[in-house]
Amino acid sequence: MTFLFTAGQSAVVSVSSKGRPFTSEMAMHPDQLMELIRRYAGRSRESLQVSERLKSLLPQVLAEAKRETRGRWKGAEAERHALNDPAYLEKVQEYVELHRNGLEARIQFETHRMLLQAWQSLNSMNRVQVKARSEAETKAKSRSVDAPHPTRSR
Repeated sequence: MTFLFTAGQSAVVSVSSKGRPFTSEMAMHPDQLMELIRRYAGRSRESLQVSERLKSLLPQVLAEAKRETRGRWKGAEAERHALNDPAYLEKVQEYVELHRNGLEARIQFETHRMLLQAWQSLNSMNRVQVKARSEAETKAKSRSVDAPHPTRSR
């Protein structure tokens, strides 16, 4: 995966996927990047908080499933049946899905934040280069004006 940036107002992301680069349609203005950063940060935070709450409830759901299976089975066999209880498995699957969504949003947040930081760095570097070039041109002009003209000596 490579990220390329233009010197202008937008960042061009070129991601090579199996040798096929994406087009420049992925160009994003820094304001768009900021909006995506905010959106993904919020999604990540919400999903991970909900998944943590659900994770803390899983032992209670398992305990309830164990109570229901103890009447029919004993010991480890009751625990195995409780772990395969459809209600418990549904809660585990819900937890996994929420946690996955939260992690995916976190990755998107960090990726877009890196893109914004790279754009800011490139933009800053371009400003410094333009300033240095301008100063060099000014010095060159002042030298040519101040320098004595060569005269012929006999």
